[in-house]
Amino acid sequence: MLAAFEVAIELVGELRPIVEQMRPYDANLADEIRQAALRAVMYLAEVERAGGSQRHALRLAHGEVTEITQGLERAQRWGYVHDCARAQRRLDRLSSLCWAGHARAA
Repeated sequence: MLAAFEVAIELVGELRPIVEQMRPYDANLADEIRQAALRAVMYLAEVERAGGSQRHALRLAHGEVTEITQGLERAQRWGYVHDCARAQRRLDRLSSLCWAGHARAA
């Protein structure tokens, strides 16, 4: 699961300038995305020590990834940000890793 955690940390770095760019337009949406990214990292950190609850932590992390994806979509539609392609590719990768880990933990 180390790979998913590393991707999540990299994602935080990708999202930081995007969140700062959208903050003047919609501080609530910027905070929602920032907090979801931080929660995803925390849930993935729990996977390493979660024992029997790994599947639950992975499901929660996947939900946060979905929230970030939807938040970025809204920000783009409103014109707050324009280029999220790198972050979106990282989100797609993280989503796949969470889903695959979830299936293995079953």
